Order: sequence, then C-alpha cells, then structure tokens
Amino acid sequence: MALSNDTDVIYSSTSTQIINSLAFTFDLTGNLSARISYDVRHDTDPPAGFEETDTATRFSMVYKVG
Repeated sequence: MALSNDTDVIYSSTSTQIINSLAFTFDLTGNLSARISYDVRHDTDPPAGFEETDTATRFSMVYKVG
C-alpha cells in the first residue's frame, strides 16, 4: 500500500488555483494495482456559473510497465 499527496498552487494576477490530490494505491497481483484518489480544486475567481471549489473521487486500475 502507498499513500501519496500532491499539492499545486498556480498563481496569476486574475486568479489563483489550489489543487490537492490524495491517493491510496494497493498492490493486487504482479504488476496490477488499484488506486482510490480524492481531488480538490479551488479557484479564487472562477468563470461565471462555476463553483469556487470542485471535488472528484476516482477509482483506477494501474498497470506497471517494465
């Protein structure tokens, strides 16, 4: 099992975006793993009609090559 956390901050004079991804990766068999991740994206000045904060939950299969 592996835990990873990645945070990015993208700054501009009109808007700042903060993106955070938290993921758990579990070995299943051989080169095959499963990953569960949760992403949060915050924009200080989003386009009209969009929320400031958006989240996503993902379930993925990962295959290691090499």
